[in-house]
Order: sequence, then C-alpha cells, then structure tokens
Amino acid sequence: NKSKVESWPVEAKAGLALVLTSAVIVGGALIIGSNFSSKNNPDDIANVPSSVVPTSDTNPTSTPNSEVDVKIETFNKPFTVETKCERYFYDLNDPSEVRVKAIVPVPNKKSSYMKSVGVDYTYDGKVFDVVSATSGVVSEKITDSIYGNMIVVKHESGLETIYASLGNITVNEGDELKQGDLIGKSGESLYTTGLGSCLHFEVLKDKVYLNPEKTYTLEVEKI
Repeated sequence: NKSKVESWPVEAKAGLALVLTSAVIVGGALIIGSNFSSKNNPDDIANVPSSVVPTSDTNPTSTPNSEVDVKIETFNKPFTVETKCERYFYDLNDPSEVRVKAIVPVPNKKSSYMKSVGVDYTYDGKVFDVVSATSGVVSEKITDSIYGNMIVVKHESGLETIYASLGNITVNEGDELKQGDLIGKSGESLYTTGLGSCLHFEVLKDKVYLNPEKTYTLEVEKI
C-alpha cells in the first residue's frame, strides 16, 4: 500500500490533477490560485471520447473463424441507489453553476483550490454499495493519506475507473470483475471532508480524464 500521493505511479492516478496556478474567475466566483502540484497537463481534461469501443482492422484474408468476437456493454453508474452528486467534474461545457461546484479545496492547503477531475456522490448521509461500472480487472488496491481506500480497475476498452474514499473494500488486486460486482462501501477521506459517507469516482481513457456524468450509457468493450 502507498501512504502518500507523491508515491503514486504517474499512470495511476487519482484526481489531484489540473490545478489553478493563478486566480481565475469561474461562474463569477474568484478562486484563489494554488501551488498544489499537478501530474496532468490542463489539456488532458476531456469530455467523452468520440468512440470508446476501438475500431478493429478488417483483414480481407481472414476467415470467419479467425475474427475476434468483440462483446460490449453499456457503461453504468458505480452504485445502485439514487445518490446525489455533491461535487462535479470540471467541464468547460457545463453551465457556470455546475462549474462552481467543480472547484474543490486542496487538502491541507488553506485557501487553495483545484479543478475536480472526478465526481463525489452521497446518499443522504448513509453508507451505500459501490459496484463496478463495467467489466474489468483490479489493477491496484491503495490506502492513501488523502483519498483513503482506493481501487483502480482497468477495462478492455482502454478505460480506467478509480473508486476512492471507500469505507471498506471487498476485492483484491488481480480480481476479475463483471459489471455490477461489489467493490466495497462508501466512506470518508481527507479529500471528501465535510461530505460524510461518499464515493469519489474518476474515469480515464488512455490516461485522459473524462467527465463521468457524460460517460454513462456509452458502449464499451468487455472481457
């Protein structure tokens, strides 16, 4: 397990990204600049990919028996209850009232803020089940000083999903998950201070952060 954000591998992860290096105005609100270090270039923020399911090359000499049978499923929300989105992904295409809710405090940095690259869900202050949004394999199981208990899942489509601020985890590295399989329970972390029991959720495609709220219902390749 890794105890500090600085110890994460670059490709791992979770949502510290995309910091404000100078004061900016978002929805009319002045946000104070932060010195919080970023692992990602601001250009890495994306909405949704034009196509999540990779296009396979067609070999005219292939026989039907040699063709790959690609199975797809619809990317789902990582829970089964009616949650509330407390903090949003920072998306320039969203209205200002949503973007204001996507500027979040930098943990342990007074009067410093950053753009959220994930979303935070709550359920009336109650603990709720967190499930796999789509089929994949658990690539990392982390306990982090900022984001708490975390799981990273890699998927056939090139997507990665990150489930953080978990109260407990029911899977291990290397486990193969089907869509809807239980990953753990919602919980709390330093990053989600003040939200109560919640889930911090991130989605990446080829290491680029996507807006989870605009990723649901996409068709993705599965195992």
